[in-house]
Amino acid sequence: MIAVGSSAIEIIIATFILNFRHFVMSLSFMNRLRPVSLKWKVPLSLGLTDETFAVSSLHAKEANEEKGSLFYTSLFLTAYFAWIAGSFLGGVLGEIIPQRLSDSMGIALYAMFIGLLVPAVKKQWRLALISIAAILINVICTSLLHMSTGWAIVLGTVLGGLCGVFLMREEEEK
Repeated sequence: MIAVGSSAIEIIIATFILNFRHFVMSLSFMNRLRPVSLKWKVPLSLGLTDETFAVSSLHAKEANEEKGSLFYTSLFLTAYFAWIAGSFLGGVLGEIIPQRLSDSMGIALYAMFIGLLVPAVKKQWRLALISIAAILINVICTSLLHMSTGWAIVLGTVLGGLCGVFLMREEEEK
């Protein structure tokens, strides 16, 4: 956002809105862990990331099982140690990887989020509608309304989330 000349307030609001998802994910995750004791909830809350939330959402029934807390602990520790190993390998191998391959890694984060979204969409098709709504709102704001990137991200996130509130409510009522 700095590179495209966004204002400081735009960056602050966009950062707040985009990171507010951690609050929402934590509420959702802790709600799912109601049967788990507090001594497990506290350390488990430290391992919650976008990736671990996506995987744990696909395996929600494990929270109600006898060893559910161990399932989530192993999930979070696996993600954490994979991050450490990947960071180490990136630091060590970063200089010997060809520049062309290194440049292509810029899309890896997008590919990872798509990889996390697809299984969730297969389980709940309405998530695809929410994602498409957020994308369309962002495209309309930037292309048709010539809105800055930061404000388009904020509107796409907020309005896409509101679409989710209504679409997911209908599913719960059934």
